This record gives sequence, structure tokens and C-alpha cells, in this order.
Amino acid sequence: MFDRILITCMPDILFVCLCVCATNTIQGTSLEEQQQAFYQAHMSGDEATKQYYHEEYFPQTLAVLQTHVDYLMNELDDLSESSWRKTFRKDQHRHPRLPLILRHNNFVRGIFELVQQNLDGMAS
Repeated sequence: MFDRILITCMPDILFVCLCVCATNTIQGTSLEEQQQAFYQAHMSGDEATKQYYHEEYFPQTLAVLQTHVDYLMNELDDLSESSWRKTFRKDQHRHPRLPLILRHNNFVRGIFELVQQNLDGMAS
């Protein structure tokens, strides 16, 4: 079930990320006119202009997304069960929600692994 949801939702989520990262990339290069044009294209539904900016800044956008996903994967590794064992004894009386939190972190990590695979495929 989750595979179907991820496959269905992933393009929309990735599109939103590309929009945000493209705006951040444009802003980072101090091209305020291009940033404003991209924003106006988004707000007015001008797909041709948006596509132009996505193609123009795709390498930078992809690099920003990959860096962000890599950072989150490292953070999730730090929050993994092996990390918790090093820091705390796995005492369920003291940390009753720890198993739930660890399952959640593993689930989220799995989603980010899929995103990372998609991004790696886009880089090829």
C-alpha cells in the first residue's frame, strides 16, 4: 500500500521541492528579477516559464536537494537504535515510547532512501 502511495505522491512532492530549491538557488545568486519572474510564473500557472527556470537551474537545485537528503539521512542514522543503545540502556520503563519512535525513524529513513534513489537517478 505504501509503495503505491509513494509512487503516486513522490512526483508532486519532488515538484514542490524543486520549486522551493529553485527559488532558493535563484535567490542565492542575487538574481532578484529571475526570482520574481519564477514566482510570478508559479502564481499565474505559466508552465513554460517555470519549465525554463527548472531546466536552467536543475543542476544547482538537484545539488541542494541531495545535500538536504544526505543531511537528513545522517540525522536519522544518529537517531537509530544502535545510537540509542550507545547513549541509553534500552530500558522500556524509563523510555516507554522508544520502540515506537525507533520504528517511526526507520520508516522515515526508508522514505528518504527512496527519495535519494530518485535523486541519484536524476543525476545520471
